[in-house]
Amino acid sequence: MAKKEKPIYQYIKEHVKDGVLPEQFRLPEDQDSDMNFAPGAKDGIYIFHIPKIENSDDEKDNFHELVDAISDGRFDQAENMIKLITKEKRVLSIMADIQEYVAEEIDNLNDENLFNFSCYLIENATDIESVKFGLGLVLLFECKDEGFKDTIRTLGLSDEFTLYSAINMMMWSFGNEEIFELAKKVRGWGRIHIVDRLLPERKEIIDWLFYEGIDNNIMPQYSAFPCWYKGECDKRIKEPMTRKDFDAVSKIMDAMLDDEPVPGFSNLLANAFTPLKDFLARAAEQELNDDDKKLIEKIRDYAKDEEHQVAKIVPLCDDLLNK
Repeated sequence: MAKKEKPIYQYIKEHVKDGVLPEQFRLPEDQDSDMNFAPGAKDGIYIFHIPKIENSDDEKDNFHELVDAISDGRFDQAENMIKLITKEKRVLSIMADIQEYVAEEIDNLNDENLFNFSCYLIENATDIESVKFGLGLVLLFECKDEGFKDTIRTLGLSDEFTLYSAINMMMWSFGNEEIFELAKKVRGWGRIHIVDRLLPERKEIIDWLFYEGIDNNIMPQYSAFPCWYKGECDKRIKEPMTRKDFDAVSKIMDAMLDDEPVPGFSNLLANAFTPLKDFLARAAEQELNDDDKKLIEKIRDYAKDEEHQVAKIVPLCDDLLNK
């Protein structure tokens, strides 16, 4: 007799220790794959690097048939349809069309069946994309049950599901605080997605984004600009800084200068001269170490590129490097 697969939610729950998952945690589906993607990487690549293509009318019709099957209570058929659809497409690429159809046809659909099926997938599905489908569909319904919220919180501890849990949390009372708590418990793609969505509503969150938001185990460049903007770096570098603050802004500055794999200074700041000048003014107040000097050299190289039109920065860099 074939061994029955364990629901993903249960598998994650069993591996949580002290409120977080082990650093090397992998879902069974990932362990069995020949492709070595970090948890959440496929969705991250889709969001940041894949041109968005609208689903065809035939594909949308297929999605509508899926929703109708769920509404009619044909859950086994619907579950098989999800698995077939997600062999070709990620849930992330179909969910907007699913949600739009439900919103348009809600008066003709059985919302209780839609909700119950969502909960079933979230708690019992044994494949990654089906869990994501459940998390995407349940967004359309108000979630008040704390036990079910705990299920979503637990799934969010896996970088594979952090994005979907966070989007659900955005719909809750004090949702931003929920997202903030989750942000501190994930370190991979999950943190990247959360930093993009976390609102800098109060000082503790702003400071966390400044000091720690960029610290992920994928690439800090993905979070550089959100941390610069939400961490209020532009304001901080206008005043003298402690060494701790200078080190924090230096990490963000270093990643911003790369302009890849996502745009940094060049495409996201209309005037790079002012923040660069202000940063160098703060550098002049520090006792520079080797890492500081490497960053200043990087700024100088950036400024020398005619494309950036900040050549006036070069002499300031030279003055610091020649001290």
